[in-house]
Amino acid sequence: MTTSVKERPRARRSKKSFASSLVIGIGAFAFAFAMPLAAHAATIISAEDLDVIEVEATESGLNTHIWDVELLGHDHDANNPDPEFDPASVEYQLAADEDGYAYISEDTDISPLSAGFSPGSSDFLDDLTNPWVTFTLESADWDAADGVTAGGGVIIAGDDIDLDFNADDYDPVSTPQSFNLTKHTHPDWTFRGEGTYTLEFGVSVDYSSPTVVTGLPDTVTVIVHVL
Repeated sequence: MTTSVKERPRARRSKKSFASSLVIGIGAFAFAFAMPLAAHAATIISAEDLDVIEVEATESGLNTHIWDVELLGHDHDANNPDPEFDPASVEYQLAADEDGYAYISEDTDISPLSAGFSPGSSDFLDDLTNPWVTFTLESADWDAADGVTAGGGVIIAGDDIDLDFNADDYDPVSTPQSFNLTKHTHPDWTFRGEGTYTLEFGVSVDYSSPTVVTGLPDTVTVIVHVL
């Protein structure tokens, strides 16, 4: 069942020319290891052109058809000497409009944040049984902001990924959400309702002998604050 959400603002498409803005020290992650560690401050990203999840597949030595995969975030700023980052080290922050809606878009007139997905190189995809990477929404949660009592938690993402769900009551069994990617894409996102959205994406591929893929399946948790 498709959820009704107001149409995102229409604006002239423009090239991404905004400066990156990182505000460090807001929010926190707790990392679970064999022994407890102190909480680490997450990096809050509110304006950037990046990939939230990038499949980084590297052939193992001289062995063709053997791939080592790591899931990374990737900053598209050409001036960044270290563009790759751990997705677990960041959280994203969006400003809601007067109706409680927030957006992610390649159009900088709509949002200063553009967030994409990349399935990896064509050589890697061509080596798979099906030439795509599957992203599955394993879980979703919406922690409503104070004073927001109903009507929120809805997320819609268009273009190549086509997601439509409510993070407040998402059930991966009865209403599963997933998409297959064959190419790099930056979808438009709409969030309805202020609060914190926690989304866990599973990443997987299909392959058969002689191909071997290590590092998948794996999961990435994406946290978005709508203020």
